[in-house]
Amino acid sequence: CACVGGWTGPSCTTPTCATPCENGGSCAALNTCACVGGWTGPSCTTPTCATPCENGGSCAAPNTCACVGQWFGPQCQFGGDMVRIPSTGATTTYIMGCPASDGWCPDFSTPAHQVTLDAYLIDRYPVTAAEYKLCVDAGVCTYIPIVNPRATYDAVGMENHPINFVNWDQATAYCAWLGKRLPTEAEWERAAKGPTHQRYPWGNACPTTWSGTYCADAEWTPSTAKANGWEDYTHDDFYATSPVDAFASGASPEGVQDLVGNVWEWGSDWPQLSYPEDPVINPTGASTGSRRVLRGASYSEDGEFLRSTHRGGRPPSDRESFIGFRCVRTAP
Repeated sequence: CACVGGWTGPSCTTPTCATPCENGGSCAALNTCACVGGWTGPSCTTPTCATPCENGGSCAAPNTCACVGQWFGPQCQFGGDMVRIPSTGATTTYIMGCPASDGWCPDFSTPAHQVTLDAYLIDRYPVTAAEYKLCVDAGVCTYIPIVNPRATYDAVGMENHPINFVNWDQATAYCAWLGKRLPTEAEWERAAKGPTHQRYPWGNACPTTWSGTYCADAEWTPSTAKANGWEDYTHDDFYATSPVDAFASGASPEGVQDLVGNVWEWGSDWPQLSYPEDPVINPTGASTGSRRVLRGASYSEDGEFLRSTHRGGRPPSDRESFIGFRCVRTAP
């Protein structure tokens, strides 16, 4: 047979496609491709996503969303509430540590030294129990069940409390799931101090019960407390953890919330025992160690521990009611 009109084969029954079908597709009718494997379009070159991409994301490959702005996750549904530091510009420079002129320096917080950081985005809040459960449900994160009334994972009424009883590896895995990472110690402190190097995220003021020498404010009450610390010192009305957005008045100048109190936060560093004296750029701590850094103190600490410069550390395998985390990423 002499075939016409785009047909071929011994009896002119086989359709042809002027533009070849790609990505495993086949020609099913005249110039019409039958696509497979998450592809569509006239030549099977347009990827499709079974679950739609959210928050401005687009389908970049079969079932793979390309996210924009501050959104992450399989469907660009997580992590949108992040704060850029600095708000503009490629870098930020500040004095890390407690200056000798302060006179009330926490242990291991000296010497004060200049640090320059590339711009980054930091979670506005610590990772919540509900957010962490989504990662577990996705089969990416793990959680080891524990019988403890302070455990927030899958606990009714604690969905918006920070996730706790997670170790350093588990925190790292969660951040990686969203294309993020744990903050360096320097990134965490810059977020807590703000651009003006404050003693606390909310400023320099503190109740006299914290220090009769360095503080002058009246005692806090549940309605005026700026952080969830040891109840005898902060009077915040929480026995253990609290919702991550419970202390809006304690936010940093750039709007990062719950940085001190509630739960200590894992950082990426093996902390150095003392800081260098010379200026540094994007410091990442010691090359090895036995403890990963913790910053921010928790619901069981007093005012000295709630300082922006206070440092802590724990073996990375530790899981405690007073340890949680938040994530960062390099700013686009």
